[in-house]
Amino acid sequence: MRIPGSEGVSLDSIVMTPKSGGPHPVLVLPASWSAPKYEYFVPSTKLARSGYVVVQYNPRGWYASTGRIDVGGPKDMADLSAVIDWALANTPADASKVGLAGISYGAGFSLLGAAHDKRVKAVAAMSGWTDLRGALEPNGTLSMQVALALEFLGHTVGRAGPELDQSLLEFAKGNVSGILDPIEPEKRSPATYIDRINAQGAPILLANAWSDSIFPPSQYTKDFYEKLTVPKRMEFQPGDHAMPEGGGLAGIPNETWDSVTRWMDHYLRGVDNGIDGENPVRLKPTFGPGAWRTFPSWSAAVPAGQKRYLGDVTKPPLDRTGFLDTEPQTGWKHTIVTGTETPAFAGIAVASNLGKPFGLQLPTNLALASRFNAGVWATEKFGEATQFTGPVKLHTTITPSAKTAQLVGYLYDTNALGISQLLSYKPITVRNLTPGAPVPIDLNFEPINQGFASGHRLTLVVDSMDLIYFPLNVPGSRITFSSPAEDPSYAVLPIG
Repeated sequence: MRIPGSEGVSLDSIVMTPKSGGPHPVLVLPASWSAPKYEYFVPSTKLARSGYVVVQYNPRGWYASTGRIDVGGPKDMADLSAVIDWALANTPADASKVGLAGISYGAGFSLLGAAHDKRVKAVAAMSGWTDLRGALEPNGTLSMQVALALEFLGHTVGRAGPELDQSLLEFAKGNVSGILDPIEPEKRSPATYIDRINAQGAPILLANAWSDSIFPPSQYTKDFYEKLTVPKRMEFQPGDHAMPEGGGLAGIPNETWDSVTRWMDHYLRGVDNGIDGENPVRLKPTFGPGAWRTFPSWSAAVPAGQKRYLGDVTKPPLDRTGFLDTEPQTGWKHTIVTGTETPAFAGIAVASNLGKPFGLQLPTNLALASRFNAGVWATEKFGEATQFTGPVKLHTTITPSAKTAQLVGYLYDTNALGISQLLSYKPITVRNLTPGAPVPIDLNFEPINQGFASGHRLTLVVDSMDLIYFPLNVPGSRITFSSPAEDPSYAVLPIG
């Protein structure tokens, strides 16, 4: 089926309608980045059988849709409105009951559509983005694996638009810090339009994976979800990008798609299924199977936290692991040499987290992490099960030997045998520094929801590089951690 978009673009689509007469609520599902129009075929069939008109389409620049990729920009939004126009004119669709849903690229479209088209009455965004720059360039650090994969697919499977072309050119010229600028990520970020989304009033369902290496969870939890004043719901499950909802695309029973269906049933069809009365924040563990924990808000889920001070890593005689103490530990210094990878490692985007929903991941022995290249700190072994919910927040002072300092922090669950499982990681790049001058830094990790068993401990590692990010340290330069008496180094742990 061909649907006319804006500016003469033709969009390749699949349209499904119920057998019974209308009018029916209509769901528009834009396909994911590089995914064919058949992506949602199985869940769309179920939705159509239950009484929805469903329109699936490839955005401009992908497969048989004409035009060039717009990365969720104004041309894509004009196309989305044109698809709604077409559905209302050519199917038994109810103009007062328009919903948007999608995964990844389609999720971003759906959230942006809630800001740009007043006819949208409900949204379900799975593994989407709200802050495009924050997702792809966290704390000024380019997610190299992700950015290059998206560029590659956009220039091979798709037909890249001028923004993607210029972005790739900036990378080729070595202008890493400017690779996202041609895309104008703020213009393509739903968070930019939060006031408009609230004014339009469409209820928003957000569903994501804890370890999403493309669109990490903090872009929802940090600001976006709490600023929404519309009816809202937020769900997190273990895994990486699109994994929680992925099984539903193949017809496997799926809790995320169940939530999407219930959400649309209630807000588009008026079904009294109770979803509006449930606690809207729903959290499964970050690693391994487990039950939902539910809360009335994100702020209610995250405890005030416990401040632990980073101890001297030179005192322990063997493994040189500093203690995360309850009392300030000051006066120490620890210097690392940059440019060397350590066993603290985020792995390969998406692929390394495939086993997380099942409690499977390559274990790490952090005793092998050279303290010449990393700082390592740990809590005591917990005497009882201890629940972590929310982001760990690190504050420390660094003194670089170069004008740029790049660090990557990691959080591990370490068992009684010293074997560690990665729970969260986050980079930070600080530029325009004065070599030899100390500077305080703050690093907020991606949030977690994890119960630590008795006998386990939290281990914090900070090193200078990870293959998932573009390296910016001068090889062989040094970064010194310290804890001045007037500004002790600490980590706030999200435990009660």
